[in-house]
Amino acid sequence: MTNSDRFILSYNRIDKTLRTVYSYKSHLNFIDIIKRTSPVNYIVKKYEQKLIDYARLRNAIIHQGDIDMVVAEPHTSVVEEFEYIEKLICAPPKALDRFEHREVVSLPYDAMLVDLIKIMYESHYSNIPILEKYKLIGVANNKLVIQSIAKALIKGVSIDEYLRKTRVCEILSDDMMGTIYSILPEDATLAKVMDEFEKNRKLVAVLITKNGNCLEKILGMITAYDIVEISDILDKYE
Repeated sequence: MTNSDRFILSYNRIDKTLRTVYSYKSHLNFIDIIKRTSPVNYIVKKYEQKLIDYARLRNAIIHQGDIDMVVAEPHTSVVEEFEYIEKLICAPPKALDRFEHREVVSLPYDAMLVDLIKIMYESHYSNIPILEKYKLIGVANNKLVIQSIAKALIKGVSIDEYLRKTRVCEILSDDMMGTIYSILPEDATLAKVMDEFEKNRKLVAVLITKNGNCLEKILGMITAYDIVEISDILDKYE
């Protein structure tokens, strides 16, 4: 297979994938598709200018009006980079494939605050999903714990008594899910996880369940601390 064949194959795969995923109209050209997809797709945004440049290169490779006539052969390094971008867009790594072995530490909704503080200390995790059976009812974090203790102190409540008699569910905030926590389905890609953090700078963690809703068992949790690792994985994806 020639370099031009490989290049056109990658071009067509990217074009078809983006049209299918985002339901673009047939009249849109490749560059229009890239510009429309960039705001909602981490990979396309990262490589937007290269993809636009490669669209123009494709037009230079193919003889105008005759898609079977090749008038230029792209350099091997160009083809390999385009194939790499194509793989990231068309067959991106799944989030669970990379983080499925990480233990998800959680607590039942009726656990006491003292239990929450102990598990945070022992696990070194600052975000603990709170469950009613499998149902996710919220995520407790160190900020919520400190705020609740501060309120108890102001009221003159014994802290030891407060921690041992206050249930974890009592300190949860109703507006946290969707604001600083997000839920995605099990087939979510690492790029989709990055999209979530990109569009919401307040996001602390992304939780993954089978279908992406709070009524299901948590299969994985990815925090803002993982962004650097995810970026590195995508940069070295093979």
